[in-house]
Amino acid sequence: MQPFRFNLEHVLSWNRKLVEVEESRFQSLYASLRQVQVGIAELKAERLAVEQGVVRKANPSAQDLAALGPYRIRVTARDRDLGIEQRRRQQLLDEQRDKLVALQRRVKLLEKLRDRRLEEYTYSMDKELEAIAAEAYMARLIGESHA
Repeated sequence: MQPFRFNLEHVLSWNRKLVEVEESRFQSLYASLRQVQVGIAELKAERLAVEQGVVRKANPSAQDLAALGPYRIRVTARDRDLGIEQRRRQQLLDEQRDKLVALQRRVKLLEKLRDRRLEEYTYSMDKELEAIAAEAYMARLIGESHA
């Protein structure tokens, strides 16, 4: 009897390593996206604080009001840029997720194939052992009948 051997074991192992690499890349892209999202939230909080600071003053100076316009323009431009970057990073993350899911499916398929082959191997080994046991029993019966 030969021990069980799955011919595609090296392929399965390689795909598992690829999944690990792609999971790491996914985590990195996710962290990158979160960084931009935090930047957007911080920018909005800063904008709100500055505008409320000017509005809450009893008598805002003309200089404060004059500075608020260009500030809003810069913040709006920065917010637009961060929004563009967020969408770009989200797209990269979505593509990476698709790639990772495809690799995970491939690994699962190979594992199912290996399990099915192991079941077939176990079944054939059980049949072989059964046949050997039957032959041994018959040989013993024949040996006892001649004695």
